[in-house]
Amino acid sequence: MLEKKNIIQDQQTAVVVGVVQKDQTEQQVKDYLDELEFLAETAGAVTKKDLYKSYSILIPALL
Repeated sequence: MLEKKNIIQDQQTAVVVGVVQKDQTEQQVKDYLDELEFLAETAGAVTKKDLYKSYSILIPALL
């Protein structure tokens, strides 16, 4: 007979990060982050933090 095992699953967590580009508004980025949070929840994760940053100059690493 097969025995049932108690499996403890750790809760997956996520941090959602966005960068406001020069052709976007902050509201657009917030909307994008909300969508990413929803996708993370759909995948079983809990979003712990969401944040975004605006840059006045182009940073190649962020493109």
